Amino acid sequence: MIKHSPEFLTNKEPNRPTNRISTSLLSRERLAFLLQYGIAYVDEQSGLEKHIMRYPQIFATKAITSKLDEGIRKGIIWHTQGSGKTALAFYNVKHLTDYFQKKSIIPKFYFIVDRLDLLQQAQKEFTARGLIVNTGKSRDEF
Repeated sequence: MIKHSPEFLTNKEPNRPTNRISTSLLSRERLAFLLQYGIAYVDEQSGLEKHIMRYPQIFATKAITSKLDEGIRKGIIWHTQGSGKTALAFYNVKHLTDYFQKKSIIPKFYFIVDRLDLLQQAQKEFTARGLIVNTGKSRDEF
């Protein structure tokens, strides 16, 4: 029934946003990437939840890898409030661990925050996703 509706016919045209995002996201390479690195099982109080990497997070992760391939070793990822910074950090730990292991490098990841409430939030989020989190309470511990 929907296949012949005017909206469906319009949206499947190659230059329409719906078609572009669907075909872009569902390319074999991106789908394989999403299946390997873009799924997180989060242990919440209500039970286990499946979280899937957002479209911009896929491109941010790919951009990080691209910059590393260019030899750039420093950078900042700037996010707005509520945009998935902690989730992106988790997905990148997963992806970059494999990236560096292929180069015979054992990586360490640091999530630096400027407030204790952010430390507690990040620790809770990372632990719920299955990461082992060590926290430092001073510069000397760091």
